[in-house]
Amino acid sequence: MLWNFAANIFCAFVHLFPMFPEECIRFDSHLSFADSEIYRHILFMALIICILNGTVAISAVFVHRYVVFDDIAPKRKITMRIWLASVHIGTTTATAIIYKRWMLYISSYPNKEQIDMNYAICFKPDGWEKVAAVSGVLLAGTLALMIVIISTHLLLRSFNRRKADISSQIIGKHRRILRILLIISSVPLFFGVLPSTLIIACFLDPYLSYANEVTLVSVVVFANHGSIYSVVMIVAIKPYRKAAWDFLSRVFCLKQNPQSVNVRVV
Repeated sequence: MLWNFAANIFCAFVHLFPMFPEECIRFDSHLSFADSEIYRHILFMALIICILNGTVAISAVFVHRYVVFDDIAPKRKITMRIWLASVHIGTTTATAIIYKRWMLYISSYPNKEQIDMNYAICFKPDGWEKVAAVSGVLLAGTLALMIVIISTHLLLRSFNRRKADISSQIIGKHRRILRILLIISSVPLFFGVLPSTLIIACFLDPYLSYANEVTLVSVVVFANHGSIYSVVMIVAIKPYRKAAWDFLSRVFCLKQNPQSVNVRVV
């Protein structure tokens, strides 16, 4: 949630507008330091880092559920925590390095005289840097999805394997937790990954018909998926749902029994 929150903060203060067929993005922001080209690049790089690390964190949650249920040795749990921290650090470092190689200052951008470059950031229109950047984002999303699928499969297999050793109540509790995770994770999948894929496709071929319009709509969907994510999380998790109902009851003087609005996921 921390990475998602950071990305939402960025999207709240900065609006992005594609400039295809040029490999540039225009910033619309009330932040004073966004007037600087280098700070605009830093902000955009930070957004990408938040997105990629958020993807890593979502997949790590499923691995964690499998580790908790399968009762893996404490030493291995510590090793996995170190490994996860290393993945976050590696993702951040690799993103910063590749971004630095892919970015291009406006003064060096071809055709800069033919378009309005105010409040814009630009990237190399071709070369291995572009391929590495785009491929890296796609690879991160694919790996995260594979980890979620594999971890879910292993966890379900563990449920069946340990039926004789663990009470049905405990297994049922873990099944409900897994169901909640799948429901919550579907929001970043449909409102995060799919728009990101469309944006990447437009970056790969900026001459596509309606590339600007498709990218702009995708950016709007992606920028607002955090709100949907929060609502789904509140509805799916019983303590959050009860707290939200209590708050709304006090604000609007509602008297309806909160059990009548429960969603049967927990």
